[in-house]
Amino acid sequence: MPTLFHADAQTATKLLAEAAASATTEAPAAAAAPAKEKKAKKTKPAPVVADPISKLDIVVGKIVDVRKHPDADSLYVEQIDCGEAEPREICSGLVKYMQPEQLLNKEVLVLRNLKPVAMRGIKSFGMVLCASNAAHDQIEFCTPPAGSIPGDLVRVDGFPREPDAQINKKLFEKVQPKFRVSDDLAATYDGQPWVTNRGAITVASLAGGSIS
Repeated sequence: MPTLFHADAQTATKLLAEAAASATTEAPAAAAAPAKEKKAKKTKPAPVVADPISKLDIVVGKIVDVRKHPDADSLYVEQIDCGEAEPREICSGLVKYMQPEQLLNKEVLVLRNLKPVAMRGIKSFGMVLCASNAAHDQIEFCTPPAGSIPGDLVRVDGFPREPDAQINKKLFEKVQPKFRVSDDLAATYDGQPWVTNRGAITVASLAGGSIS
C-alpha cells in the first residue's frame, strides 16, 4: 500500500506540474491576441472644380459702326450691339485682314466679360473672336446661326455656363489653346461645339484653324 500511495502521489504531482506549464504557455498567447483594428477615417471628396470655359461670357454681337483707330494703324474701333442698353466700343487688330465694309453690320462673337483695357488711348470693352489659319495670314469671323440677335448667349455643349462678372487675360489664355475649328467647320472648345439656342457656331472655311 505505501508503494501504491507513493506512486499515486507522484502521478498527481506530475499532472499538477503539466497543468501549471500549460497555463503558463497559454497566458502569453492570450496577451498576444491582436488588437482591434481602428476604423479608417472618412475622407471628404475633393471639390469639383469647374472648367474655366464656364467663366467666359460669350455672346452674339452686331457691328453697327467701324472706324480706323486714330493712333494705331493696325486697329479698328467698332461699336458693337451686344443686346445691351448701349453698344460696346471694342478695338480689334483686323486692319490688314479686312476692309471696313467687311465688318459693318456683321454678326460676330464677342467675349463680353474680358477686363477692359486701353489700346492706344481708347478703352476696349471686350474682344471679337475670330478664326485664323496656322500661318495667321487669313482671318474669318465666327458665324452665329441663322436668326441670331444681339445678346444671344453662346455656350460650349456639355459645359455649364456660369460666367464671372469679369475675367482677366490670364484666364482667357488658359482656355484659348483649346479653341479650334473642326474639320466640318464648327467652332469648338476641347472638341465640343459652341452653340446658342438657335444652333451651332461655324466658320466659313478655315478647318483646323485656331480661334482667338
